[in-house]
Amino acid sequence: MRETSIIGTSKHKRIRARHIHAAEGFFDNVVGFIQNWIAILLIYNGLFGHDISLLENTGGGIIIFLISWARKYYIRRKGNSFIKRLYAKYELQEQAGEN
Repeated sequence: MRETSIIGTSKHKRIRARHIHAAEGFFDNVVGFIQNWIAILLIYNGLFGHDISLLENTGGGIIIFLISWARKYYIRRKGNSFIKRLYAKYELQEQAGEN
């Protein structure tokens, strides 16, 4: 069974759950990127006196952003797959018990 979104009418294109998971992870990381970008400027430049430029901060942040986005997407997809297998196994056990 393929995962689909809550949008299922004929007027709308069906959206796969993997696309929703990717978008959720992306926007979560955008918020995290902005928070970390500000935090690095305040902590390293403000408190510790390191001279980290905006370009260096942004470059490092983009690398971490991509790694984090891939990690979140992978974990979400594997978690959903695991849960589906558990439900399928449970349903088979219930069906076997009814017979």
